Amino acid sequence: MSGRTRRRIDGLASTIGIPPSRSIPIPITKTMTMTMTMTMTLPIALLLLIVLPMLGTTTVLAETPADATTDAQRSWVAEFSGAGQADVGVRSSPEQRAEAAAWLASQLEALGLAARRHDYRLPNVNGLVDLLMPPLQGVNVYAVVEATVPDAPVVVIGAHYDSEPGSPGAGDNAAGVALVLTLARWLQEPEHRTRDVYLVFFDQEEDDEVGSRAFARHLHREGLEVDSVHVTDLSGWDDDGDGVVELQSPPPRLEARYRRAADRLGIPLRVTTGGSSDNKSFLAAGLPTVGVFGDVTRHLHRPTDTLETVDFEYLRRMTMLIHEAVSQLPAPATREGAPSTHRQEARE
Repeated sequence: MSGRTRRRIDGLASTIGIPPSRSIPIPITKTMTMTMTMTMTLPIALLLLIVLPMLGTTTVLAETPADATTDAQRSWVAEFSGAGQADVGVRSSPEQRAEAAAWLASQLEALGLAARRHDYRLPNVNGLVDLLMPPLQGVNVYAVVEATVPDAPVVVIGAHYDSEPGSPGAGDNAAGVALVLTLARWLQEPEHRTRDVYLVFFDQEEDDEVGSRAFARHLHREGLEVDSVHVTDLSGWDDDGDGVVELQSPPPRLEARYRRAADRLGIPLRVTTGGSSDNKSFLAAGLPTVGVFGDVTRHLHRPTDTLETVDFEYLRRMTMLIHEAVSQLPAPATREGAPSTHRQEARE
């Protein structure tokens, strides 16, 4: 037995009250007495049966969560912006958006969730336009991480998946898609869940938020009790490098929740007012919503919005922020304030 192996066994033996092997006067001969065999070597023999199989193995350190998250998000952004094998790329025309929706459904299924389609059809702003142009239509793709308690309220976490014509849309908004996919994985891990979490990919944000407006109507129509909505956009862009995450128009209880999460994670926040991106749709619907945004950059809506523009460390930290804020929700019986309950019927 080598000195290193003996030392490892001695350390384990001492934790369970067995004297170190070097202090046991066992003569290593062919005529060891029965008494010493029974009284001294039996405990060590049992210990060796447990320990020795592990001594010949090499411990491989798992990837750190940060490394694993960044690798997964980089892969998703690459695939969705056309820099990977899937080659989704620009997501503007009906055909391109249909291909993107199919890819999103496949990713949700790969994460163990049932992908759902919310097909919508909305009239144009002016009814006369409908005589000349087809109504607006598309599909929101979503999945639900279900609560483990009955009658749970709903939390919506969403990002748009379309892009401007000619733009690969890595920062706007494949990064947001990767963020929501990451949360789809993380939020399944707890054994006890007090919210039904809807993870939604909105269509046609670039066309005046058509998809998210339709989904807000869907929530009304279903009569769902909505605890909160969390919309992310430009999620991988920190143009000035200050690490600040924008919170747009959060109600007081959501702002307090995010500030607690940001303090724990060391993430600076900037609270703004108004409504933009898909957050505007839920503000207009009267839902408790917050926009969680990165910076606008010179690459917005341009062909230069590629994988290389995304700051993946910033994206990872924004993902952690939303996860922390959503995961610290109080139990329904003691939740902060009264959530919105919608029983209004609305046609889509």
